[in-house]
Amino acid sequence: MKKDKLISLAKSLKFELKKDELENEKYLDLCLFNSLKYSQIINFNFKKNIIWDKIIKFSDIFKSNFLLQTENESKKIGLGFKNIDEGNSKIIKFNKIKKNNDFFLIKEQALKIYEKNKYLNSTITPTFENTPLSSESIIYNVPYSLKDLFCTKDIKTTGGSKFYKNFTPNYSSTVYEMLSRNGGYLVGKDTCDEFGCGGSGFECSAIGDIPVINFHNEKKVVLGSCSGSANKVASSEVIFSIGVDTCDSVRHPASLVGIVGYKPTYGLISRYGTFSFCNTMDTVGILAQNVSDAGIIANILIRYDEKDMTSQIICTKDEKVNRNGIIQTSEKKIKVGIIKFNDEQWDDEEIKKSFKEGDIIKKEYEQLKHKFNDDFEYVDINLPSWINEKLLFELYHVICYSDFFSNRAKDTGINTIKEHKFIGDYYQHVFQNRSELYSFNTKKKMLLGTQFINKGIDRIASKIRDLLITYFNELFKTIDCFLLPGSGDIAPDINFKIHNYTRNQINEYLKLANYCGFCSITIPFGKAKNMPFGLNINCKQFDDFKLLNIARKFEDNIKYGKE
Repeated sequence: MKKDKLISLAKSLKFELKKDELENEKYLDLCLFNSLKYSQIINFNFKKNIIWDKIIKFSDIFKSNFLLQTENESKKIGLGFKNIDEGNSKIIKFNKIKKNNDFFLIKEQALKIYEKNKYLNSTITPTFENTPLSSESIIYNVPYSLKDLFCTKDIKTTGGSKFYKNFTPNYSSTVYEMLSRNGGYLVGKDTCDEFGCGGSGFECSAIGDIPVINFHNEKKVVLGSCSGSANKVASSEVIFSIGVDTCDSVRHPASLVGIVGYKPTYGLISRYGTFSFCNTMDTVGILAQNVSDAGIIANILIRYDEKDMTSQIICTKDEKVNRNGIIQTSEKKIKVGIIKFNDEQWDDEEIKKSFKEGDIIKKEYEQLKHKFNDDFEYVDINLPSWINEKLLFELYHVICYSDFFSNRAKDTGINTIKEHKFIGDYYQHVFQNRSELYSFNTKKKMLLGTQFINKGIDRIASKIRDLLITYFNELFKTIDCFLLPGSGDIAPDINFKIHNYTRNQINEYLKLANYCGFCSITIPFGKAKNMPFGLNINCKQFDDFKLLNIARKFEDNIKYGKE
């Protein structure tokens, strides 16, 4: 009965399930909707949890900030982050070395590092022949990489999927165009989970579902769909990398390899020309070795883009924003909220067995309020009981998979798969391509996504999301920012199985920035058993340079990397 129902559902989505997929009972249960698994959403008590009369909707939070620019205005710097430590910035150091004007020397050095780190599996497509445009920009000749979700004209772009393994676009994403115009040197397209959805770094069918090995320890992996990008920054293969953060995809791997992962306010960096996973949560993010470099790249990329319907502008009409660095000019202490977690959340039994290091992370996090008191005033925050890790996990499934199902409707293979001849009618051709080339992971998400939409569960999830936005907008009226652990654990061992892996409960709270659209950054914080973990900082929508300045303050005071 289960098999027949699943086969019928798959055919309606124009693909066939393989024999081994149909024989896997766990897979059958996972792909067939089970209301018990989503009880937090289905049974959500709206009457009990609506505190304010007017609920703020996701689509409304940007209206007061949205302002169409003229052509000249769109060329202005969009962020204005100036609190840059020249001694700390890798980009400025690179720029000051005269020999770095010689492209051939840079190319030779980049090739050496790539060959040395090839075993880490961080790259899908090397692009060393891609000569930078001449520029006076601060990033001229600076080596960088892109998560392989960004279209690059005349350079293969796979989306991490076998479906697009030989796809070479005839246009470029806005992000790639802007970095190219500023003379950045693209050295590679990075390993990512298929279409950016997966969270493991294992599920890249374009290169055979092999793990991204953690630069700090060859016996461990890097989690997150930006695992390749994070690893390349950590290993100094590139100075910065650009990823997409849907549900902590930039910030969580950054924590696990000890670098900076910055997710701007939703819509500040153009998504035009990227593979979409979840349209209302996908946010272009920056991975760098320090906050100053993240700010430099943000200054370049944050622009209004008329080609992106979700593009936003950081400054409001009344210009209340201090564009020269709000922290430097304020005499008041920064009010920092610390989200409190109970022992049950920290000490998940499955995690406890595998990650005893969680005690070290917990200790460092809870001692924060006793540190850096000259700059910060700390406030404990106890979230209401309805904001819990189970609800946040279910929201991820429902919102993202529903969007993902819609986004994959365009995958036909007619214009992208060269080796497949057109067989039979249109339906047969699409059916064959999807059946053969879609991975286990993609089929699963599409099967669930269509059921969430058909049963109206996606609409319930949207209403809960509106409640979250309302709650945090009110919270940000009382604090400047709030803190979370960058991860509740360290990177897992290489032999772990992603489908049996129990994610630390605390990691689910990193998704809040994606549900609510506010800006968020993870910076290096400490080490447990010689493996890094990070600290996550969050500010309200459009307070991005406040966030970067606060992050700089913490970065200056944290000992990580200074021993």
